[in-house]
Amino acid sequence: MITLFALLGLAHASPEAEVRDLTGEIVVDGTLDEAVWQFPASIQEFQRFMPSAGGAPSGKTEVRFLQSDDTLYIGVRITDADYPIRARLSPRENINADDQVGIYLDPFGDGQSGYIFYFNPLGIQQDIQVNAGDFNVAWNTVYRSRGHVTDTGYELEIALPFRSIKYPAGEGDQTWGIMVTRKVPSEGAKYAFPKMERGFPQLFLQAAPLKGVRPPRVGSGIELVPALTARGEGVSAGAGEPMQWAPDGPWYETVRPSLDIRAGLTPNLALVGTLLPDFSQVESDITPVVLNARFAFSFPERRPFFTEGAGFFDDTTDTLYSRSIVAPLYGVKLAGKEGKWSIGMLHALDTAPTSSFHERSAPGFSEYEVANRWASSTMVRLRHDLPRAGFVGVTLTDKRLVAQDFGLNNRGLDSQGGLARPTGHHDAATIDTRINLPKNWQLSAAHQQSLTGSRHDRLVGLGESLTLQRRSGSGLGVRLTGNYASDGLRQELGFRNQSGFGEGTARIDWTFATPGVVSTVRPRLEASWFEELNGDAYRFGEASLEVVLDGVHEIEVGGRMDDRIEGTDGARIQGWQAYLEYEGQVGAAVELSPEVRVARGMDFATFEPATTSLAQLELVLRPIKQLRLDVLSRYTLFQPERGDTLDDLLIRGRLQVQLTRELGLRIISEANRVGLPELGVPESDPRLTSSVLLTWLLDPFTAVYVGYAELDTFGSTPAALNRSVFAKAQVMLRPDNWRRTSKRTRDRSVGVPR
Repeated sequence: MITLFALLGLAHASPEAEVRDLTGEIVVDGTLDEAVWQFPASIQEFQRFMPSAGGAPSGKTEVRFLQSDDTLYIGVRITDADYPIRARLSPRENINADDQVGIYLDPFGDGQSGYIFYFNPLGIQQDIQVNAGDFNVAWNTVYRSRGHVTDTGYELEIALPFRSIKYPAGEGDQTWGIMVTRKVPSEGAKYAFPKMERGFPQLFLQAAPLKGVRPPRVGSGIELVPALTARGEGVSAGAGEPMQWAPDGPWYETVRPSLDIRAGLTPNLALVGTLLPDFSQVESDITPVVLNARFAFSFPERRPFFTEGAGFFDDTTDTLYSRSIVAPLYGVKLAGKEGKWSIGMLHALDTAPTSSFHERSAPGFSEYEVANRWASSTMVRLRHDLPRAGFVGVTLTDKRLVAQDFGLNNRGLDSQGGLARPTGHHDAATIDTRINLPKNWQLSAAHQQSLTGSRHDRLVGLGESLTLQRRSGSGLGVRLTGNYASDGLRQELGFRNQSGFGEGTARIDWTFATPGVVSTVRPRLEASWFEELNGDAYRFGEASLEVVLDGVHEIEVGGRMDDRIEGTDGARIQGWQAYLEYEGQVGAAVELSPEVRVARGMDFATFEPATTSLAQLELVLRPIKQLRLDVLSRYTLFQPERGDTLDDLLIRGRLQVQLTRELGLRIISEANRVGLPELGVPESDPRLTSSVLLTWLLDPFTAVYVGYAELDTFGSTPAALNRSVFAKAQVMLRPDNWRRTSKRTRDRSVGVPR
């Protein structure tokens, strides 16, 4: 079979792989000793593509595929490796420093979208969903994998239920896209079948055909994920003061049942709903500490309702920032693909909407206006595939205040004492496209319009963007961008924090692959221009050099000259920046990333010159396979020419103990102080934050969490102590209503998830 990729001339003709029918039983235990695995491997030939192209991996790699009525099985055997295998007992997803095998599946065979499954030699999982070139690393699904290390390699056994992914509807054999990678961290190298190119703009265009796949022609049926969360919080006003425990809000926020529902309407279309969801994100692990920040922080999404099918809602303008929907009473999503069309529909009723992220706010969405209100948030995304895995899409969004809490807060009353009606409303429309050109070039463009208003005011805005790029990684890398946003443009379902500007950026680099100790060398030049309609402006030119040694030691040095104009009086600062960064590993047990950075810029509080110095060290220790210790030490010194000097000292430790494959313990302790070195007194009281999280995780949706956290505040004021405890349990239920119409014998294998 000649693949789409070869027809388009974007890749060399690829070899093929084949799926065989299962004729016996499989026990998914990580040992390929069953008779059903004893046939010639479908995939054996691998070539290096990182850090440079060319060369086969050490030893022999064999990959085989089997299928039953409802499950795709994958067996991997690696033998005769001439290096020590790295395989640690880690939490799910935390395997990037281990040897790995990656399985890349493109069920639709069009190069647009697909799934990536990584496994370390023990079968610990990591999964990613790809849609139109966007990677959703927070996506999770249910499948089973086991592995074990042998004398000269390792073996993996994988069982992926067809219902856990989406694929084309219809009967008969299907041809999917397949790629397989093998990662060798001790070499800093990755190898692939078929031949892959680093930096290729559309990953799945490089896939080979996987022939003979026969998934069920019906949808995945119903999946239920009920959960129960309980929490309590206590506060002590000072040393020796009793701890006052009180519910944080009404009962349903202290003890909260919730339910997620997923319905596979067809093999390629899913309906997802949630009721009273718990969005506590118990596994969150984020510590932003930035001096002299101008804008709010953006955080990654980890909530299952929003991560499910997130790629169907992505566009080139980041219209949706799902964390702007804070506490939904309910939510519903419809997402899927039919032929060349993809659709994503989202609606949620938020009982605690956030105010606008914009630096000048938005009419109807100020902090005062959203207080004690509810908000309806709706989004529709429609996308049509173009040749060479490009697309054209349309996004429509609507957010409006629809109700309020009629409690004791009198801000819900109008000037006559009657109940005030919510008035905040926001509507936006976006059309965007991405076109993949020959020679790995890519063109993206978007046009946005928005209408945002309240009872007394409204804003109308538009935005334009254009990007031409050739991704870095192999030879020439180029990125040319231009953006314009009128003063009234807002994205109240997104994270737009600024508008009323025009900007342009040009970046060029070249990756030289060299044999020997120096793996790659990449010089880079970049220039950028940014100007706001009010006269504020920022321009810079930057040069850097990145060198990779032995595939595992990455060193980058760079410098920047910039010019900034800010403030009503047009304050102007000509600044600079210099930095040196290293990232690498010392054997299998130590990873370290030191960084030194010095910059002269603007103090946004006074618009005067200021110098910022930063020294940081990140250290990862893996002394035994069950233990990981992350240490972060960072010192920042902020020295304005006028005013007090500030410094920030942060020391953070994170200990992960994986007791079994399912049971893990995480302990975090963080000390932070922002001070005034010149005066010898603290600017803010030192804080010590500690947390403990015990996790039992059978799969991403069947888990139990028990946690404890406390915040200690010290200093000249009386010490204060905040404590919180919580527990959460959830389980995935898959009613056995999912049947094949095929007359083939159903799989009776042991240990395969249904």
